[in-house]
Amino acid sequence: MILALQSLNEAIKGKIVATDAIELAESIKPHQNDSNLLAIFLATWAKLSWKENRVQEGTTLIQRLHSLPFSELLPEVQAYCLTNEGLIASKMGDKSKREELGFMALQILPRTSPRRKFDCMNQAYFLAQQGKAILIEKEILWLNTQCDTNFPEELIALIRFTDCISAGRVDDASQWEKIIEKNPQFLEKFSF
Repeated sequence: MILALQSLNEAIKGKIVATDAIELAESIKPHQNDSNLLAIFLATWAKLSWKENRVQEGTTLIQRLHSLPFSELLPEVQAYCLTNEGLIASKMGDKSKREELGFMALQILPRTSPRRKFDCMNQAYFLAQQGKAILIEKEILWLNTQCDTNFPEELIALIRFTDCISAGRVDDASQWEKIIEKNPQFLEKFSF
């Protein structure tokens, strides 16, 4: 299962052909000895399905995830599953479900979790694309305190810029654009 999981991740990053990774994943007969590993496997496969527009496959994988003892999974694994379920819901046109699942993931993750800032950033950017970043303002302020070389301040500026443009506040967007323009290379590292 580990090799298949690795292949799924490589396909998500575009390093290998998705159909090869999916073929390997399909050959796995998962055992539920480790529910966390199985949940990560299924959620990662669902994420690749989302990326490859294989919505029915992704939906089926999410249904399989629901058969696992969710409350027994580690908080980071629960959040990962919810986030990827949200991606599938969004692909099917249900943006409110993605929004709800994103907030659920953030409620589950402790502030000390290394995964939290990335889930928070994804939720903030998703809401910003709709001009609704105000719904996560407190978390964006928290993200500001988490900036470092691996998590540059330009990410926060991108969220703010996107929100301003999406909400029609073009004049406000210019201040954030100036910050982004200082380091446009960060966009090569991060994708939403």
